[in-house]
Amino acid sequence: MQAVVVSGRYAFIGQRPTSGTLIDEQTGKRTVLSAPAGCSFTYFGFGETAALGAPWVVAACNPPRLYQLYNIPARAWTPLSSDPSRLFAFNADCKTGDPECVASYTAVGTRWIEFRIICGDHCGQATTYAFQNIQTGQVRDQPPDWKPGGTEIPDLNSPALTRKLCRPLRVLSGFFDQRSYVPALGPIAFYGQFAIARQWSAGNVRLSTYVERCGSRARTSIDPNGWPVAANAQTVIWMTGFGNPMFAGLFLPALGPFTLTRPALGSLPAVSATHIYATHGCRRPVRHRCPAGAEAVVPLRRCRVCVPPRRTSLRARGRVRGGAALTGRGSRCVRCPGAVRAGDPRSRGERGAGFSRRST
Repeated sequence: MQAVVVSGRYAFIGQRPTSGTLIDEQTGKRTVLSAPAGCSFTYFGFGETAALGAPWVVAACNPPRLYQLYNIPARAWTPLSSDPSRLFAFNADCKTGDPECVASYTAVGTRWIEFRIICGDHCGQATTYAFQNIQTGQVRDQPPDWKPGGTEIPDLNSPALTRKLCRPLRVLSGFFDQRSYVPALGPIAFYGQFAIARQWSAGNVRLSTYVERCGSRARTSIDPNGWPVAANAQTVIWMTGFGNPMFAGLFLPALGPFTLTRPALGSLPAVSATHIYATHGCRRPVRHRCPAGAEAVVPLRRCRVCVPPRRTSLRARGRVRGGAALTGRGSRCVRCPGAVRAGDPRSRGERGAGFSRRST
């Protein structure tokens, strides 16, 4: 199973634990990147940049406290060591020297690298986080108001490490820790003035995902089944299940809904400023060949969709290919997902995905 993570103008496609392809979407340059000896790339879920956080690509090494950071502009690897005793200092259980405590890398930004601090089942404190400055080595605790109902989140690109949430947004509750009876932090990620936030219900029965906007109390519920979600400043897209042939999504800022035919066997890991990425989980069964390559790239600049104004009976529905557009009088035009063949590095847009839109 391949993985894709995006950050800024870059995308990183991990073919295997020790290698991947780094794509500069601005220039189109593709670089095969191999982890140093004894190191490997790791991948995580929603709200975490994992192996990539421009301008860095991170590889975790053995011994566990050592990391290698690849500087994309300089095209060079730099070692980084973490000090567990300093990272554990902010966790009430781990700072006593508990042998079951583990500090694991989760995300990286321009200035800071983030570590998740986990204690054993006997500990009474929920998972916490600590942060190390890449240049100075300074270690910091998590923002003081980064908690359910709080107004701060970490900003790995900021010298201050902290980003104040715009009103009226708040940090939501994440997965409820049955051991410590403390709710984890619901992930929240910003795309311009919009945020994608996720929250667990009581008893961890249901995962809810919301589109929120700075300056507004309106909250749009999406992804009712808790499948993977990806977004950029213009689009939010989510899976609707492996048995469903479509991705669903919303255009930003109008929140107009659309559906996108997904590649066969394709799952949704990432959306960059210019592309939608899908991966195939096929293991090449004997009688059936997997799609060529594990990357399905859909360029967002291949076509436009002209969205009819709100409160109109006009309906636009259809498939968009190679620059065709749906138009209507008084319509508002936005970029839309196009179509390419799975695994085709040329991104010509000949085939592979279909687009349809419901009027709002």
